[in-house]
Amino acid sequence: METKTTRIGMETEIDKNLKTLAETKATCYCLRETGQCDFDDCLECSKLSLYQQGVRNLLPVDLLKVDNLAAKIIQRKLDNDISFRATSASRWKYFFNSLKWMAIVFLFAIFIPLAAAYFLCTYALDTKGAVYPIIDDITESKIIRVLDETHKNVYDMNGDHQVNCQDFTVMFIYLWAKIYPDDSKSAQIVFNKNFNTGMNHLFVSVRSGNKVFYIEPQGSYTNYRMEHFWGDRYDPCFNREIRKSFWYAQMGLPYNGE
Repeated sequence: METKTTRIGMETEIDKNLKTLAETKATCYCLRETGQCDFDDCLECSKLSLYQQGVRNLLPVDLLKVDNLAAKIIQRKLDNDISFRATSASRWKYFFNSLKWMAIVFLFAIFIPLAAAYFLCTYALDTKGAVYPIIDDITESKIIRVLDETHKNVYDMNGDHQVNCQDFTVMFIYLWAKIYPDDSKSAQIVFNKNFNTGMNHLFVSVRSGNKVFYIEPQGSYTNYRMEHFWGDRYDPCFNREIRKSFWYAQMGLPYNGE
């Protein structure tokens, strides 16, 4: 009986922690959406720092729970908070945001139970043996800054009528070299093709000392690590670096050897 009581208590505490993370994520979204916070505020935000520390070592299924809870919180705010709607950039922006979050809530209402069952059954049986390094605060702040600029500036760079992983990756690398010219070589282009999972993807690696972090440039400032963004579909064993000069030429950008 004592064992059961302890287990229930642990589960309740975990649920509380996940709820706190979701509330923080939802608050960050609302503050940025209404213009009350910008990128500089994020760099100095203690709540964001605590959130990032909290999600670093979560299982993929728990990350999905946090996203699902945050989506529901934001949807409630969109439905109930008139001041939030009034301070949005425009009625169209609010309209499209509403549709977006409704779609997210609908998606996770179906996806979460299936994903939870899958990861609970298979996560402990992971055969890759991958160990992902913990990122330091300085490197993380650099990545978040370049992510923010990438999302502001990305476009169809190679004229294929798509804005996909190629455009996001090259834009991230290009902006990294501009913002951190003395550290330009620490960011590289990485390709991962895995027939087992269907992964065929371009993304970024960032080196800090003897650690290498693999970054999804299409991700958000709260979810940008490849292992978190893609979950079990991503296997780092298939990573290989690609010459920057090739992709710069594909995108029509000047290459200065960085």
